[in-house]
Amino acid sequence: MQPFRLTYGLGGLVGEIAPGLGNSPDFLHLPDGRLVAIAYNGYFGGGMKAYREHHRAEDGSPIFEGPLPVRGVVGCTRTLDLDGDGVAETLALQRDGLFLYRPGLAPAARAGYSVGRAHPLCGVDGQPLPLPEHAHQIEALVEGGTFHLVIGTNDWSRYWPGGKSPWAGEECDVGLGRSYTPAGEWRGGPLQGRLLFYRNVGTAREPRFQPPVPLRAGGKEVCVYGHAAPAALPGRYGLDLVVGDFMDRLILLRRQPGEGVPQFQKPVGVCLPSGGPLVYRQNMINPRSVDWFARGKPVDLVAGAEDGRFWVSRPVCRDGAIRYQRPVPALQVDPPLSCGVLAVPAVCDWFGHGLPDLVVGNAGGFVEVFENVGSPGAPRYLPPRPLHAGGSLLRVQAGPTGSIQGPSEAKWGYTCPTVYDWDGDGLLDLLTGDITGYQTLYRNIGAPGRPRLAAGVRLHLEGVPLQTVWRVRPCALDWDGDGRPEYLCLDRQGRLMLLRRHPTDIYSLVDPMLLPGPDGGPIRLDGPAGHEGRAKLAVCDWDGDGDWDVFVGLHRDEPLAAGAGGATVVYLENVGTNARPRFAPPRQVRLQDGRPLSFGCHCCAPEPVALFGEEQPGLLIGTEDGGLYYHPRDSLTI
Repeated sequence: MQPFRLTYGLGGLVGEIAPGLGNSPDFLHLPDGRLVAIAYNGYFGGGMKAYREHHRAEDGSPIFEGPLPVRGVVGCTRTLDLDGDGVAETLALQRDGLFLYRPGLAPAARAGYSVGRAHPLCGVDGQPLPLPEHAHQIEALVEGGTFHLVIGTNDWSRYWPGGKSPWAGEECDVGLGRSYTPAGEWRGGPLQGRLLFYRNVGTAREPRFQPPVPLRAGGKEVCVYGHAAPAALPGRYGLDLVVGDFMDRLILLRRQPGEGVPQFQKPVGVCLPSGGPLVYRQNMINPRSVDWFARGKPVDLVAGAEDGRFWVSRPVCRDGAIRYQRPVPALQVDPPLSCGVLAVPAVCDWFGHGLPDLVVGNAGGFVEVFENVGSPGAPRYLPPRPLHAGGSLLRVQAGPTGSIQGPSEAKWGYTCPTVYDWDGDGLLDLLTGDITGYQTLYRNIGAPGRPRLAAGVRLHLEGVPLQTVWRVRPCALDWDGDGRPEYLCLDRQGRLMLLRRHPTDIYSLVDPMLLPGPDGGPIRLDGPAGHEGRAKLAVCDWDGDGDWDVFVGLHRDEPLAAGAGGATVVYLENVGTNARPRFAPPRQVRLQDGRPLSFGCHCCAPEPVALFGEEQPGLLIGTEDGGLYYHPRDSLTI
């Protein structure tokens, strides 16, 4: 059996479109009136994808099918009829420049969609426009028989403390205990996102653009909190702009009358019908305006976001003002099984029905459960339900000071779950690591078959909350077989550490022990600065010799992932005993043909399990696109 991505296994299911991490949307209207949604993301499982309208729901919203391939273009695109000839062109912001594809995205002779010839967008001198520094998103203002460009930027140059990115591969001022002042203030600066306007002084067929100028609103240069993503909307004096930012909001820029470079009124936040701010569940908001409900006007907003979804907002008029309904996810027929992004699975019989359910954490800070309604060896899963704890939605968020990478990560949580009967009452409890580095126990206070979680309580070591390096998935198990559970995690230096639960206080850990490698010294599983922590731990007796071995999911840039070309999994074989463990040097897990496991950039999360009735476990691996990929034992070599 070859590796494959898990599906729900429920034919005809309608669920959320999940094009992947931080996607950027685009739309194409087919001659028969159907809508095609295009998604771009540059991470694992990404690239360019197309979703074709399958049918319309009762409220008029499209339900899609797909994805289908998109050929010939990779990048942030905007597909519009730029010259009024009835044929759409596609503008693209790509790594090697700004391009116009004529014709634009259209159904291909083979399955999927493709573009015509690429034409570099040129300045007044006829030379290709240089890609603006920090360029992030592209929009076209089509008016007066021609079109102009607006480029949104995403500028991190002032953000990092000391001016050095944690991804430079060397020590810097970002990390546990270093990122904030003693008063809790971020040592770096803000994110900045601006809008650059390129005036077309040529024609729609032969465009030539003047050098860019910053757009202004209310007399000031437009600047949002990073990740400026513009979308044009019909307005009273031409096209208005709605702008997404790195966090979770949209601002509206209303056009003022006048010629030349567009001028806008003072920015205002986009509001809900109630008058409160429209706030997205996740961040990195990339809006587009589109005629989603087929009413003849492109006034609906569809935003791609960090959580890998499309979020749809419908306008309503209240008191003479246009406001937008709360965003809801776009849907498709037979979607792939997905859990936000950066999925971290724990497999267990959560509902006590004798089948392996999936309890999955994600970057957004949620923990979701996929109930298995299949049969032994033939799993079928219901769509995910978010877990609640203490009567409230279980969601971890860093807030302004909880992430070592600063306030830009306020809405992330990176929940990393493990499931075990921690208090010995016969019910499975939930334990998590997360973005803060703290370890949290959510006791199951329900009944067999009816799990109910208490509010989370942090685990303690020596009387204070245990804070390790961030984003680590721990493991809870009875390591030594004495009936009292142990807890496997990393310490503050990224070293593999085993602790025991206190005999009577279930929230306290005791007897920390650094597990030894081949030379007897500790095993460090992470790297410096931005590479701190992140490891996803999993334990099983993989080689069948009676002692516990360890699998570790790693980020692409961790030292132990060198040569894999992406996030990967390493295996630590226990060559000692459970009472006196000692581990062989880490070995990368590979496919049978010798290729390394490689899952994009962000850390992957292995879970040893025999999902399909096999005699020996394989690896279920959560990845940055939110998918879960099953690798049967016979597809792997170590």
